[in-house]
Amino acid sequence: MRYLTFMAGIGGFLFGYDTGVVSGAMLPMKRAFNLSSHQQEVIVSSTVFAAFFSSLFLGATVNDRFGRRISILGSAFVFGIGSIVLMISNGYVMLVIGRTILGLGIGVASLTTPIYIAEVATPNMRGRLVTINTLMITFGQFFAGMVDGFFDYLLPESGWRYMLGFAVIPSLIMFIGFLTLPESPRWLVGKGRYREAFLVLVEYRESRDEARTELRDIMESAADIDKNKDNNSIHQIISMLSDPAMRRALLLGCSLMAIQQCSGINTVMYYAASIYEMAGYDELTAVWLSGFTALAQVVGIATSIVLVDKAGRRTLVLFSLGFVTLSLVGLAGSFYLSRITSGEIVFASSDGGCDYQPATIWDGITTYCYDCVGIPGCGYCNGVCFPGDVLGPVIVEDTSSFQSSCGSSNNSNTAGTTAVGNWEYDACSGGGSSISVIFMVLYLLAFGIGMGGMPWTINSEIYCLKYRSLAVSFSTATNWIGNLIISATFLTLSSPSALTAYGAFGLYGSVALFGWIWLYYKLPETKGLSLEEIEELFQRPGDNNYNVRRRGSHRRRSDGMIPVNTQDDDDNDDDDDDDDDCE
Repeated sequence: MRYLTFMAGIGGFLFGYDTGVVSGAMLPMKRAFNLSSHQQEVIVSSTVFAAFFSSLFLGATVNDRFGRRISILGSAFVFGIGSIVLMISNGYVMLVIGRTILGLGIGVASLTTPIYIAEVATPNMRGRLVTINTLMITFGQFFAGMVDGFFDYLLPESGWRYMLGFAVIPSLIMFIGFLTLPESPRWLVGKGRYREAFLVLVEYRESRDEARTELRDIMESAADIDKNKDNNSIHQIISMLSDPAMRRALLLGCSLMAIQQCSGINTVMYYAASIYEMAGYDELTAVWLSGFTALAQVVGIATSIVLVDKAGRRTLVLFSLGFVTLSLVGLAGSFYLSRITSGEIVFASSDGGCDYQPATIWDGITTYCYDCVGIPGCGYCNGVCFPGDVLGPVIVEDTSSFQSSCGSSNNSNTAGTTAVGNWEYDACSGGGSSISVIFMVLYLLAFGIGMGGMPWTINSEIYCLKYRSLAVSFSTATNWIGNLIISATFLTLSSPSALTAYGAFGLYGSVALFGWIWLYYKLPETKGLSLEEIEELFQRPGDNNYNVRRRGSHRRRSDGMIPVNTQDDDDNDDDDDDDDDCE
């Protein structure tokens, strides 16, 4: 079990590194290839789109045909290829190709790893192991931030290549490690390989008797599945959606994933350095901050590992999402404060178009430094918004009296060069910058405690074996759709012509609040229950959380919680007729 835990951690680490490294790498890549905001969004979202495609259209098929273990091995190989392509990229197109290759591996891995852990681990270890996988995802993101900061400091021109290429090393470790792990016993039973399944269970259970009992339960479930087996994927989807219990479980699982993404977590994962630059920090400081603040989510996930089998999934999710909402409101306020304390404009040059920009939630008139640096080709100095570049303002005759301490530009924009004087080009110093760091840390800490790992844990538990791979592929695809929407729109959404940064975080906070209300009524507790017992929670229509209470009291046993019905089964005959067992 320790080795399984270690390999689950390596898989999570690789997933986290490949998703997190782009945050710090984006700023030097933007300089190297003069990337526009739209191109940056495409580079980030190409990975997400490919992950969505592979999780929905490849993941379930590969899992059911070749097994969980082969799927994970293939993902590790694809991770390595994608990292090499990114490391040798010579332009925007090649960056998109490399990120797309990575996405194909990420999509299958994100679908398969939680299923594999849930099917191999014992019920009392299942939640902890899935959460350890999530912990290592966040640790991989933190480690990526440290690598980003190190190479941006050491090699400001070419360090991004080493940032992106470093993932080859954990890819190789993951590939070699999973060669020695067994296949999922539930998948082996589904293929009629009962002896192999028994040997796997013996290896990971406390006794041979426990292994025999579990094998018998799995075989009974598999036999029921074989009676109604349908190899047509369309028919399988229709059959799954026709089952009332599966519809309820799938609605909960997909809504968890949608809320997780649309509360804005991957704006932080993909654009943290850019967000800190918006808040007023220079490039190197922003890159280091993006790495160090990611540690807060690692602490949150570690806390959830300790609490998941004590406090339960539901408690952690609701606690986490509540504080995520408050943190997002705080982030919105800090960015608004950054704007109004960034320095007022006493004169805005109209020669370079620095006096106005299209805006949605304000008048667009250049009033503060924050507004000024949001206009391409404009910078701030001494209360004036000038046309210019990273080196300094372009000399404008009617503003020359303001420019004596601002330096000057010869329009040879050298990457990494800092202008003299008080010239501010990419970002403005303001009173909200330090506050934004505080709320970012609180956001990541709160998110890690529940919303980081629990959606994956719950989705690996709530579906019956017959539809598990298909249902998890649906919920994983929902996660990637939300991820795609967020990653492809954040820079545009946070621009002055849209909602601005404070408006964007306010929007994410509203989604988080709505999600908390929804989950309060719909999310049941699953801690300590076997996968078969969890299926029963969705057999009754109505409020899923109320269904748990209707089942009556629970008595403790060493391997979890056993429901004890407090009402006559005959009272529910009508409900049972309406809700066919998904097995």
